[in-house]
Amino acid sequence: MNLLIAGGTDGLGLGFLKLMINSGGKWNINKIYVLGRHFTQVDQLRTSIEIVRLKCDITDNDQLMSVFETISDGSLDVFINTIGSFIKDQESTLNPMVVKTHFDLNASANINLLVGLLPKLKSDAQLLICLSSLCDYLQGRLGYGLQGATKVAYKYYLESLALELKNTSPEMRIMTINPSGIQTQIFKKGNDNRSTVNYATVEQIAAIMEFQLLLPRNLTIPHLVIYNTGVPPVNPTLHRGAF
Repeated sequence: MNLLIAGGTDGLGLGFLKLMINSGGKWNINKIYVLGRHFTQVDQLRTSIEIVRLKCDITDNDQLMSVFETISDGSLDVFINTIGSFIKDQESTLNPMVVKTHFDLNASANINLLVGLLPKLKSDAQLLICLSSLCDYLQGRLGYGLQGATKVAYKYYLESLALELKNTSPEMRIMTINPSGIQTQIFKKGNDNRSTVNYATVEQIAAIMEFQLLLPRNLTIPHLVIYNTGVPPVNPTLHRGAF
């Protein structure tokens, strides 16, 4: 089995990569492609699985094209995408460059990434897309309007793509997961210094993602929304097999 984890160099993507490495052969993994910009944390991992590092900024189309050339057509069994930017700001003060930057990454670049990878996927491949930490796109949230707008654009594209694949590639499965806040550094990167102590851990969300992928083909969770309850977990790690 060959996997590609976009955003696998940090945060949730890195957590899912670690889970796959420690899966004990459950997945029969041959190769894992990891797409990202900085591989410091990936380089510290020890595994017998072949890790192919794809250094790429997905907003750079030339880099994307170069990355696609290194992957054989019809060779990928699973594609995981956790790439996305985060922002908190006053909606009335956003300047055009800030708006463009976030739409370029969260919507346009992610769409281009997936379109470019479709020929690389097997006819029965599985796609699992992590949309964002915002669980409700249908109503505005104070300070997070731009974040929600970019994510809903990508979400609607994915829903339309799923309908198309039903006709052209009925054995291919596309799923999305919409976690609430996760204990990562993304909030601080977006100048949001909230406390994340009661949020789900990376390991918990990664385990739920694995659960989605392991479902029999006649059972699919097309879109999974996860909410934090605000109550500190009794056990901070959700172990595989606990479902």
